[in-house]
Amino acid sequence: MAVTAYAARGDEERIRDAGAEGYVSKPISVMRFVEAVRGLLAAAAERAEPEPAPEQEAAAMEGEIEAEAEAGSPGPETQEAAAPEGEAAPEETTENGEPEEEPPPASP
Repeated sequence: MAVTAYAARGDEERIRDAGAEGYVSKPISVMRFVEAVRGLLAAAAERAEPEPAPEQEAAAMEGEIEAEAEAGSPGPETQEAAAPEGEAAPEETTENGEPEEEPPPASP
């Protein structure tokens, strides 16, 4: 928004062409200034998409988790990887990615 002393013919158009979305020339009327600011805020609010508040987003995620639990569907952290049909299941590994060793057979 431009607040300026330039009030000659063509100044408002030149200033708007430079990128100003609002224009108020001096001497400034407080009411005219407030109306211009309100207009700019309303236009900006119409252009902006509302983003969900973190509380709303967390509540939505919680609702999805509860719905999955009620349906008996395990969450991603509890699902086990199944080997495709005809292939062996993946080996169990230790924390550093090495295959776990099978314990030796019990002696009689």
